[in-house]
Amino acid sequence: MSALEQFLDTIPDWQHPSVKKLHSTISLLEPQLSSSIKWGNLTYHTSGNVCALVSHKNHINLQIWNALSW
Repeated sequence: MSALEQFLDTIPDWQHPSVKKLHSTISLLEPQLSSSIKWGNLTYHTSGNVCALVSHKNHINLQIWNALSW
């Protein structure tokens, strides 16, 4: 099972379209990133964490680490 599928199993159905679109966009723009589940979030990384999709009750956050160092 992919990290995306694992994450989708843990979040509300109404969030699935947004998460799938964000995942597609991240994968298209930065194809070298790998994804995995870290801290219950869909996290994208190379040698370090780059960004994550974080599910909340009423929204999804795109969390970005060290944006200036990319």
